[in-house]
Amino acid sequence: MPNKIHATKTKLRKLAKTKRNLAYSEKSQIIAQGKLLEYILNKIPENSHVAGYCPIQTEISPLPILEQLEQSGYGLCLPIVVGKNKSLQFRSWKFNQKLIAGDYGVSIPVEGKWIVPIVIIVPLLAFDTMGYRLGYGGGYYDRTLEQLKKKIKVKAIGFAFSGQFFPKLPRDKFDYKLDTIVTDIGITEYR
Repeated sequence: MPNKIHATKTKLRKLAKTKRNLAYSEKSQIIAQGKLLEYILNKIPENSHVAGYCPIQTEISPLPILEQLEQSGYGLCLPIVVGKNKSLQFRSWKFNQKLIAGDYGVSIPVEGKWIVPIVIIVPLLAFDTMGYRLGYGGGYYDRTLEQLKKKIKVKAIGFAFSGQFFPKLPRDKFDYKLDTIVTDIGITEYR
């Protein structure tokens, strides 16, 4: 069965990329960014470390939110792939700090302390009614969330356009449910 789920996910990724491309708009992105910023400011204590990401392709961008969070006293960090089949590691980052191209073309900090965030803003290709996400297939976020949630109370926030919704995504025992999903049309909490 895992092979069937894997094959289904591979097919869905192509469709999900197309849906995301169609959903992408500057107006929707600005609306979603406002919702995410308000959510974090209201739910997460200042001085907390928030992990964002540098968007690729038509991923919705958390960067303006990260800049405002830093100005409000939050610590920032970005994910770094440290090896295949390993959990992500997070390096501290200031908004104006230099970034370089890391694995998969994702921008990462050149330097900084290794940080364990209490909030992780998670990119995705698709999400469903139950709070599961479809990523690019490397399993980095699922491994990371599984590992961190065994040790600390970490909040995983999926960030997407509403047009990336699928009623139900295929999943297996390695897929990790998000705590919250923020889109341009609303916020849904799952736990």
